[in-house]
Order: sequence, then structure tokens, then C-alpha cells
Amino acid sequence: MYLCPQIMDEKVKKEREDFTTLFERCRKPFTQFAYSYMRDWEVAEDIFSEAMVQYWMKRDELDVDTNPRAYILTLVKHLSLNYLRHQQVRITEEEELFQSAERELAFRIRTLQDCDPRVEKLLCEGLENPMGMATVEPRFSWQMRSDMQADRQTAYQILVASTEQDLKEGEADLWDSGKIDLV
Repeated sequence: MYLCPQIMDEKVKKEREDFTTLFERCRKPFTQFAYSYMRDWEVAEDIFSEAMVQYWMKRDELDVDTNPRAYILTLVKHLSLNYLRHQQVRITEEEELFQSAERELAFRIRTLQDCDPRVEKLLCEGLENPMGMATVEPRFSWQMRSDMQADRQTAYQILVASTEQDLKEGEADLWDSGKIDLV
């Protein structure tokens, strides 16, 4: 079937006018209807626009007795329900993620509170408390103890000071190995 361009232009113009008329008649009440459930004007307008597009794409397939406004309102209702159900699923998933993160954080706090690593058997050149060393580069050794399973040492730093008070203040007036990473 061939229609001349002038008839096609008139048909397109008439459809555009019909769409615009229907859009303007339904826009305010149907957007307000969607907003009453969405509580977000942008979402309500998107839902109304999507309902209009869906109606317009299917209009030729509908019965001639179909009331366009009732059909569009039904589409707005179903699109709104889909949106709210999606929001409900998203919120439920976010709550589950939050609860999981909360449990994991509580576990880390508990394990850190229970963690009590200790250095034992601290030796220098195999001696427990040497008073002096003739070695320029002494060898140090120690054992780590912890009540936590899989606890391990990842770094160390050796400070040597002339007084215990200097060590407590973090002052190493004789020697500081610097931080040595083991991992």
C-alpha cells in the first residue's frame, strides 16, 4: 500500500496532536497519582512518561473500546508497583549487607580485644640479658606467643637504649633497626 507523502505528513501530524492532547490531559493527575506512592517527582514523571510510551506503542493492538486514560492509569499503577517492589528488594539487600558488615566488624573488634601477643625468650647472641657485646652485628631471636589462632608476626623493629626509660619513650640512643617487614 502506497500513501503519498502529503497524506503521510498529515497522518503523522494528526498522531502527534493526538499524543500531545492525551499527554497533556493525563500528565498532571497521573503524575500526582504516581507521586503519592513514589514521594519523588522525577520518578513519578518517569513512570508517567513510560506509561505513555507503552500505551502509544500498543495503541493499534488494543480493542477499539479501550479507554486510553484508564489503560494509561493502569500502566502507571503497574509501573509504580514494579518500582516500589524493586526499591523494597534493594533496601532488603542493603540491610542484609549492612548486617553482614556489622557482624564482621563486631568479630574484628572481639578478636582484637582478645588478642594478646607476647614476645618471649628474647635473646641476644643466645644470651638472655647480656651486659655487653663484643660483636659488632649481634644476632637477636625471640618467640611470639598469642592466644589467637593464625596470629603471626609481620614486621619487627629492634631498639637498643642505654636506659629502660629511653626505651619506654621510644628513644633508641644506641641502635634502631628501623621497621623490618617480614611479608
